Amino acid sequence: MWVVNVIKKGKISICFLLLIPLVIPIASADTTGIYMIEWFQYEFPPDGWEKSEHQYMPDLFPHWIQSNTNFADGPADYPLEAALFSENIDTSIADTAFLISKPIDTSNSITLTLWFNTYWNITYYGYDYFSPALDVFSRSDETDVWTQITPWEMNQYEFDTHQISMDVTHDIGPATQIKFEFNGFAWTFDKWCIDDVIIYSLPGDIDMNMAVDIVDLGILLRSFGYEVGDDMYNILADFNRDNIVDIQDLGILLGYYNMVIYIPK
Repeated sequence: MWVVNVIKKGKISICFLLLIPLVIPIASADTTGIYMIEWFQYEFPPDGWEKSEHQYMPDLFPHWIQSNTNFADGPADYPLEAALFSENIDTSIADTAFLISKPIDTSNSITLTLWFNTYWNITYYGYDYFSPALDVFSRSDETDVWTQITPWEMNQYEFDTHQISMDVTHDIGPATQIKFEFNGFAWTFDKWCIDDVIIYSLPGDIDMNMAVDIVDLGILLRSFGYEVGDDMYNILADFNRDNIVDIQDLGILLGYYNMVIYIPK
C-alpha cells in the first residue's frame, strides 16, 4: 500500500491511500538490464564496433585508438580507453573521425539509457571558425537516420572529465547504435577520450542513476496529469510516450521500484 498525492493540473488534491494491485496497472520487471557495456580493454575497435580512418594515410592518421591514458576516469582495474588525439587527425583539412558502437537489439525495452565517461581538452583562442564539434548520435537501426543527442555545449578552454547519462528511448529498435564523432579542424583540439560506455534499460529511472527510488517517484508525481505542451510535462516520466504522465506511467515506475542496475566488474 502506498500513500500517493493525486495531482491535477494546477493543484494537488487530498492525500489518500491507493491499493496498488487493485488500482494501478503494475508493469512486469522483465525488460530491464544492461544491453551493452564496453571498457575498451581488448581488441580495438571492439567486436562489432567500427571507426573511421584517414582516407589516404590511415597509418599516419588512424583517428580513434586504444589508449592507456585513462583521462575519462574509468575503473582502476580497466585503465584503457578509446581516445582521439590531435596527432591522430589530419590538421591540414576539416577532418571527420567517428567511433560507432555495435548494433544491439533493444526492441523489447520500455525505456533506454546511454551512460558513459568522457574527457575532452579544447582551447579555442577565440577562433570559432576553426573550433571542432564533438558530437554524439544515436539511431534505432542501420536504415534509420542519425539523431544528434549531444548533451553538452563546448566551452572555451574546456578540459574536464564528465559522467554522462542520457535518455535514448526514442531510438529503441532492432539494432540500436551510438556514434561519437569529431568534425572540423584540429588546430585548437588536444584530445577526446571515452570509456565505460553502457546502454541499459530500467523503466522508472527518471534521473538516470541506475536505480528506481523515491526521487524518481517524486519527479513523476510533480508531472502527473500533465500533457505535452504543459510547462510541468516531463517526457522522461512519460515512459510509454503517450504524451501524458498518467496512471500507466505510475504503474510502470512502481513495477520497477527499488530495482538497481549493477555493473559487472
